[in-house]
Amino acid sequence: MKKTLINLFLIIPFFCLILISQSCKDFLDISEYSRDLLTYDSIFSNKDNLEAYLWGAAAQLPLEGAIWGNGSAQGKSFPGIACSDEGFIQWISAGWQSGQLIQGMINADNVAGTNMYIWDQMYKIIRKVNILIANIHLCEGLTTLQRNEYLGYARFLRAYAYWHILSVHGPVILVGDQVYETNMTPDYYVIERATYDESVEYICSEMESAAPFIPVSVPISYFGRPTRGSVYGMIARIRLQHASPLFNGGGGASGDAGNSARLYFNTWTRASDGKHYVNQEYDERRWALAAYAAKRVMDMNTYSLHIYEADLFTPDLPANMPNKENYPNGPGGIDPYRSYSDMFTGESLAANNPEFVWGRMDASVREYTRHSFPKEFGGYGGMALTQKVVDAFYMADGSDPVAPGTADCPYDETGFMTGIKSFSGYQLGGGPPVFNMYVNREARFYACVGFSQCFWPMSSTTESGKYNQYFGYAADDNAGKYQSVGNVEDYTTTGYVSKKYIHRDDAFSGTNAARLNKPFGIIRYAEILLSYAEALNNLTQTWTIEGSDGVEYVFSRDENEIAKAFNLVRYRAGLPGLTAAQLASKELMFNAIERERMIEFLHENRRYYDIRRWGIYLNRDSEPIEGMDIEGKRSDGTYYHRVRLNNLRARSRVTDKKMIWLPISTTEIKKVPTISQNPGW
Repeated sequence: MKKTLINLFLIIPFFCLILISQSCKDFLDISEYSRDLLTYDSIFSNKDNLEAYLWGAAAQLPLEGAIWGNGSAQGKSFPGIACSDEGFIQWISAGWQSGQLIQGMINADNVAGTNMYIWDQMYKIIRKVNILIANIHLCEGLTTLQRNEYLGYARFLRAYAYWHILSVHGPVILVGDQVYETNMTPDYYVIERATYDESVEYICSEMESAAPFIPVSVPISYFGRPTRGSVYGMIARIRLQHASPLFNGGGGASGDAGNSARLYFNTWTRASDGKHYVNQEYDERRWALAAYAAKRVMDMNTYSLHIYEADLFTPDLPANMPNKENYPNGPGGIDPYRSYSDMFTGESLAANNPEFVWGRMDASVREYTRHSFPKEFGGYGGMALTQKVVDAFYMADGSDPVAPGTADCPYDETGFMTGIKSFSGYQLGGGPPVFNMYVNREARFYACVGFSQCFWPMSSTTESGKYNQYFGYAADDNAGKYQSVGNVEDYTTTGYVSKKYIHRDDAFSGTNAARLNKPFGIIRYAEILLSYAEALNNLTQTWTIEGSDGVEYVFSRDENEIAKAFNLVRYRAGLPGLTAAQLASKELMFNAIERERMIEFLHENRRYYDIRRWGIYLNRDSEPIEGMDIEGKRSDGTYYHRVRLNNLRARSRVTDKKMIWLPISTTEIKKVPTISQNPGW
């Protein structure tokens, strides 16, 4: 039984892990299609069939870790990395529709054929849940506890499916508990989309109703199953997005963000009543609701950041670090590199990680790391990080690498480091000299960024020449553009790749090459902390919110509360906390929050949504893609300077306000004529 469950974690989405007792084997023996063919009578004839039907519906959810734009085990993926400013790819083949989207090749006529289109599939889930809710009373032999738990998970599943629609396609069609027949004539489907506000309130209400019936914790063997904290964490994410400028009449922001709701949605109204699909009036109370939602997770006292205690291999804090107290009061006493890196690479046991408010093992993450390895070493090499990402990371002492401001700032874009620096199991140098741009950076930089002459251990392989390598991306290097023989797109166009999920043992070529299984943090506690700080930062008055427990909670722009939450993330990274100037200024705090989220959640599918909800998508995503000069050589130093990408894919990259969401398929619009298409499509 235990072996069955462990294998199950690797191949099916989270709800499939919620199997109870002996039903696990039966579930695995029922194909997706045969589950769909179960008659109502057989579905509710016994508990096993009921479970198979519910988990079969959940199996249609996209994998949360399928964020690189390629199809997942479920055939679905999110636009994610390739459609934001934290990554760049050249691939536009059939399997890489995210590449097609950013090149302007996707439209309402062909979107249904992409692996990013989830509208119809989510409504299949919703319909199945509604059938279950309407008929669960027919299933005999269920205890009250079992019935309530099934209904709790079912309602959460339905709300989560709606949330996927809202995130990818915008305002949903709310069908309540109604079971619509399929393949009817268009006049049967006379129904309009809900507004964004109506969609959010319904989703949050359903999740709130489901939460009391979902366990607070689950056994380690059931890692991946959502808990009550997972539900509350998802509500916190939704409430923060609902409060943000794009969806909140400008959200109290200034400049482009303050005008974003009008810029994107001012003329988009519902035909029946003239309501704006996206509200044009600012409501500060939403930030207070977001603060409460995050604080509720914090007050559970269940979660904390992943910490690895300092040992002999942990580097000393910089001499000029203003606060060297031990964590959580400062960055001392912990190993910042391993505290961050180990929870992504598979080194730490994911089921014991207190930072995962909701996480799961995800084989797609493990396999997508292949796109960071050079072709000669079994990879595809083309999942490039941008220079913007590299510049975002701080120096080891917390100073800004692109705006030093002081004479003693350790940043340098000239010259090279010679020799070797080893810390926390990471090796810097030892091969060709390392460019000084990459020296003395913060721990998360080394956990995430693969740069020229970065060391790749690949320790699982025993084949000579396939481990302990230094990859370089210059024209005359071993992993550069001209080493991509056979496929001219399998190389990094910027001179950087992601190493965030790559363990020192991981290898794709050579005898005995293997990769560790990887978890994906659907919601990390770091997100809860930064969301709480962001929500408080946007308050200009005191708000009282009645919690789900009936208690009243008071929120205001409390600088101590902001610092307490935000600094936990900064200290874990080995960095100093916020300055008094940052805390005193809403604008400076926003800048700190945007940058921290970009660094902390790199390649976790948050940046794509963050720049949209903040109303800064057009500004951020239209900035030129930059990197090192991959046409230059290492031997004469011409590689080591910043250039703007000028290849075909970079020149034809599209930034358009309509790309806030994917369109609804033209076929669906024809089937339900009362559906209003997303603006611009």
